[in-house]
Amino acid sequence: MAACANDAVPSHNPPARNRKLTALAVIAAVLVFVSWPEGTTLCRAADEPDAVDQKLVALRKSVGTAMSPERVRQLLGEALALIDEAIVADEYTSAVRVAGLAVEIAGKLENEHLLSVCARRKDEVANFAKEAKKLTKSMQKLRKNPKDSTANFEVGRFRCIVLGNWDRGLPLVAQGSNATWGEVAKKDLASPANADGQNDVGDDWARLASVEKGPAKRAIALRAAYWYRQVLIQPANDARTKALSAMELLPICFVTDLDETESKPGPWPIGKRGDVGVGRPIEVNGIKYPFGIGMHPPDSGEAVLTYRLNGQYKTLTTGVAINDLMDPFGGSITFVVVGDGEVLWKSPAVKSRGTAVFCDVSLKGVKTLQLKTQAMGNAVSGHAVWLDPSISR
Repeated sequence: MAACANDAVPSHNPPARNRKLTALAVIAAVLVFVSWPEGTTLCRAADEPDAVDQKLVALRKSVGTAMSPERVRQLLGEALALIDEAIVADEYTSAVRVAGLAVEIAGKLENEHLLSVCARRKDEVANFAKEAKKLTKSMQKLRKNPKDSTANFEVGRFRCIVLGNWDRGLPLVAQGSNATWGEVAKKDLASPANADGQNDVGDDWARLASVEKGPAKRAIALRAAYWYRQVLIQPANDARTKALSAMELLPICFVTDLDETESKPGPWPIGKRGDVGVGRPIEVNGIKYPFGIGMHPPDSGEAVLTYRLNGQYKTLTTGVAINDLMDPFGGSITFVVVGDGEVLWKSPAVKSRGTAVFCDVSLKGVKTLQLKTQAMGNAVSGHAVWLDPSISR
């Protein structure tokens, strides 16, 4: 059985980590990675002007009743960037207010995908604020004494697990009070370049994930997946085989990181890890999906990817859409999830760019998974994309 919602945001949040981070808004998130400047202070000094709130006031004044779609999108981009700025400055209450304004601005576009993405971002930021409040004393201690080991660990873990900002969190964890975490953080920060070293760091995070529960378990598992992924993008060898086996044991992973057993592309190559298939990023309404899969179907035909799951997973969480592109698309594409030859979920026909459909599909007992994109008639410019599909146990 599958739960489906047009333009509803998936329940997962992609890891916010890449050694070379770029500032992307909200789920682009997935989704998405955020740039976190080094040297950011934990707390604002009492006499320091609240720059985020000042920018929020100015941004709110810019929001009018009659604005062109282009102007609305510009202001939405500014709002999303300001959310990131507030989080970097640890101004979570301000971040929540900005996120509320982003939802208001998105509502003017009559685009359900962008509206739901912004609503999801608002919920995320509200959770950040809730968790940060619990660490108020630790943040204050760290500001007064940067060598306080307990505060380093607590704030560092918060940055890694809750914010998904491993670049800013790991240096604190490395000098924190938890020796086990500290050693793994140091190995991570050393950025091993060889496959064996990368697998080793991945294994360490996987072991730490195994003793956690809930969101923390997921976040740490995805950190392990980050390191296994560095090996998987290399040519086939023993280390890559080991990384793939380890990836398949994690409680969650992105489908794009698995090796397909069969592949049937359309007129363009299958795109993996956020590539539509022609060297262009997977992007819907300007939101990037770095773990998306591109599957352009042929005219009146289908593109297919097949994976062996061996009944190990419970749920597939994904979204589907037609990738952003200036060229017009006048066709119709349907997305299908098949398990052991049975249709588990089928999307409504997607006929235009900017529309996204998200779903959760039960994979209980499924040994073979297939993702299909099917075109009815002309499929020219129909770059069908799966939006960061993930499978979880």
